[in-house]
This record gives sequence, C-alpha cells and structure tokens, in this order.
Amino acid sequence: MLLVIATRPSRTTAVAASSRQAGSRDQMTVFVVPPEPSSLPGLRPSDDADDASGTTIAGDRTVLSIPGLTLNFKKVAARSRLLFPPIAPGLALEQFLPARESPGSLPTPLSRLAEPGANEVPPLSISRSAEQAIVDKAWSRHERWQAFQSLMPLLTRYSANDGDLPHLLQMYSEQNGLQPFVENGVADAKLWAQLAVAADHVDFIGAISHYASERPASRATTNLLLVLDTLVQSNLEVLLTLLSLDPVADLQLTRRANTGAFDFLVETQRHYRLELARRHLDSIDAVKTYYDAIRLAILDTVVRTTPAGYRSGDARFLMGALYWRQGNMAAAIDQWRAITKDDSDSFALFYSAIIRAVEQTSDSIGMKIAIDRALTAERSLWKSASYDRLKKFGYRFDTF
Repeated sequence: MLLVIATRPSRTTAVAASSRQAGSRDQMTVFVVPPEPSSLPGLRPSDDADDASGTTIAGDRTVLSIPGLTLNFKKVAARSRLLFPPIAPGLALEQFLPARESPGSLPTPLSRLAEPGANEVPPLSISRSAEQAIVDKAWSRHERWQAFQSLMPLLTRYSANDGDLPHLLQMYSEQNGLQPFVENGVADAKLWAQLAVAADHVDFIGAISHYASERPASRATTNLLLVLDTLVQSNLEVLLTLLSLDPVADLQLTRRANTGAFDFLVETQRHYRLELARRHLDSIDAVKTYYDAIRLAILDTVVRTTPAGYRSGDARFLMGALYWRQGNMAAAIDQWRAITKDDSDSFALFYSAIIRAVEQTSDSIGMKIAIDRALTAERSLWKSASYDRLKKFGYRFDTF
C-alpha cells in the first residue's frame, strides 16, 4: 500500500515542554551511523549535522517483539532525523513543479528509469479488473514504499495525461492511502507501526517531486500531489502520537522487550520537541496549523496547475474541509462554491451535498448541520471502506 496510517493521539501535550525523565539511568546509549544525504529531492537542504544523522541500536537488537507487533526497526532508526520531513529539514514545495530538478538533488528511483520522449509515450490501456489487480499488488500494511515499486515502471512508460494511468493513480490513492490503526490498549504498538510507515515518507516525497518536475500540469501529477497531501496528513498524525506519550508511563512494553529501542524513542521524542521549539511551534495547535498550511499549499497547487480542472473539485473539497475544521467558515464556503462538479471525483458525493446545503439552505445553523453531516459521512465511509480493505488482506484495525 501507500504511505500512511491515520490515528489520533490519546492525549495532547505541550510540544516544547522538556521530555520527562526516562528512568534513573545516568546515560542513554545512542549509536551514530553515517549521515543521510544533506540534500534530497523535495526537501530543503540542511546545514545542521544533527538534522542529517541517523541512529541505530548496537549489535543485532533491531527486532522488537511486543504484544500486537513484531518489527525490525533498523530503517526507522537509520532515518530518525527524516521521520518528519515537513518539520526537519522541511518540504521544498517549490521543487514540485520546476522546469528541471534543482541542482545538487540526488537521483531518485524514477530518474534511473528510461524517460521516453514526449511524442513517444503511449497511453496506458488496461481493463478495470487489471487496474484493480495492480492496485492490490501495490497495497501493504507496512513496507509501503517497497509495494509502490510495482507502479513505478508504469509512471515512466505511459502518458501522464492520456489513457488509464491517471485513473490507476486515483484508485491507488483511494484504496491504498490512509489506513486506520487502533491501538487496542497498547500504545507502543501504535507508535512503532506509525514510525515504520513514516520512515518511507521521504522516499515518496522524492519520487513525487521528481515526477512533478518532469511532468508538470499533468493528470498523473495531480493524483501524485493528492497522494502527497495524504502523506502530510499522515505524517502529522504520527508526530502527534509521538508527542503525546510519556515514555516511562506509556512505553513499558518496549522498555522491557528492548532497552535500546526504548532509548531510541526517548531520544527521538526529545529531538523533535527541540526541533519544534526551534521553529516556535510550541503547542499542538501550532503544529496542526503548520501542517495545515503545507496541505493548503499543495492543494492550491493542484487547483492552479491541474489540466482542464481535473480533480480540482477534490482539492477544493479538501481545502474547504481544512478551513472548516479551523473555524474559518467563510474561506471553506468560498472553496466549495468554486467547485465545478465532476462525478469522477473521489469526493463528488460529499461535496455535492455540501454545495446543496450552501446554495439551498438559508438558515446558517441548518447549513452548518448539513455540512457537518456531509463531512462526517465522508469520514464514516472511509472507515467502512478501510475495514473492508484491511480484511481483504488479512488485517484488522489493530494489527500491523
């Protein structure tokens, strides 16, 4: 599957608050590994060596086994400074639609594949059942980036505008996007599952950045930018989970199973609290607003660049939902009023209900109730579809 597990933290804490003491030990064992590259596609370059260095656990103790989860967290540790790229080093949104890759950017898996000339790229032509088989092959509860590799040859070999590739990417986003995870009383399992997914986010960001720079203003790019929006939403959920936990009180299963893994979580939480404080993001609301601003920028890019308004209704629906949750009702309604209905949009059913409420309800209270009902219905349908999707592959909300 793609890139995200959506959850809600059990509680919120002040972001900039210092980490609680993780026990009585005098020191924490952290082992530095070779630094990640200082410049990655889609990310801002960082001059801070601390931003670029990863951590790992000594010896072979990279496997954590706790009730509800067994995970080799080597990749999570190695990318400890790239788990939350919207925060550090930050997304370079200007790279997503340039004429060419920025100088100094590292090659991505996409750039290693042959790029046919614009006049030589054929449209993808496959049946809907074949599309579904491809989307199913690209699904994973974890190892999202690895599963996505089955799609990458199609991205470079077929037209970004004509044929079935855009629809295939839309199906991928709808079916392989956000996945609910319910902790079922084990906070450790939820956090580790989310971090495992977040470790792949930097790969998706690089690939989407490269593709968008090579094929700006295309239907396939529009779908990948909407995937990027989903990724940012997921990344926020992971960060909120990390910030909400008291390691001593909430992560005892990890501590008993693997002290190195526990130390890693304590240090990772401390690091990102400091990163947030450096950026004056000193409350949960400030962090949410920061991520919302990134999502709004991505969605606005979709509206401005998508060819012939393709899926602009979906982007405006999501922008309106963000403004609505922020309490900016006027901005939300402006976005929804600007939608040109298209039955092929993923959110057409829900934004149609909202547009009816805006256009036909003179009572502001009644309009608010109708809009809230439509947004709740969208969320409920997502949960129901997610349940069926997980069940198809042998998972539940609380398994990973």
